[in-house]
Amino acid sequence: MVLTGFPAVLDGLRDLEPVADLGAAFGAGNVRLERGVLEPHGVVVYWCARISFMTGPAIRISMPRIGRTRNDRRFALLGWAAARIVTGADPCWKPHIVHAHDWHAGLAPAYLRAFERGSAAHVASVMTVHNLAYQGTFPASEFGALQLSADFYSVDGVEFYGHVSFLKAGLYYADRITTVSPTYAREIQTQAHGAGLRGLLQTRTHDISGILNGVDYSIWSPSVDENIASKYTAGEPSGKSKCKAALQGSA
Repeated sequence: MVLTGFPAVLDGLRDLEPVADLGAAFGAGNVRLERGVLEPHGVVVYWCARISFMTGPAIRISMPRIGRTRNDRRFALLGWAAARIVTGADPCWKPHIVHAHDWHAGLAPAYLRAFERGSAAHVASVMTVHNLAYQGTFPASEFGALQLSADFYSVDGVEFYGHVSFLKAGLYYADRITTVSPTYAREIQTQAHGAGLRGLLQTRTHDISGILNGVDYSIWSPSVDENIASKYTAGEPSGKSKCKAALQGSA
């Protein structure tokens, strides 16, 4: 996992160690890539060690709202760092696929394409959209800070109605696109639910897959779950009240 370096993220990391100095980027001064372990599950996490750059609130940015905080550079740094890992920032590990989630990571596929110019290497990327309305839209005047060449600011690129859209960047440059369900994958390609991106998504219809959110009921089912107070089924739900009572008793 590659996460933004907010203080709350750092608070949950253990065994931090430096990986590489990435140089100056996005007005943050010298950026250091570090690797740690996210407790309690032991997930390996990369983050960029620039605390001062990450202080202050992060906000969700929808299509009509133009970001006026440092969120553009904060999350550009996230995508840029992920692409740097792919291109060898960590000499001990190199991913085969980059999986970007929502607008916050939308520039990662763009940076991958930028870094592989003049190189035969190609690392595949997947862009997952949970809610198309949140697009990470910023003023065009901020494009110069993103460290992408001028041709990336184009209708065939990150430009979105005269602004910069991080989500559009991911949808355009990623090799594949996934959404939270087959139904939503179809809906976002319509006028009613396309949030201004219908045209782009229709051109990529064969690259879009809907993967239904859910659980494996052969494992996560109250009829077989060994970790609840009483098993139950839809046909015989009496055990549900026992589970509720046990949960309330443990609160």
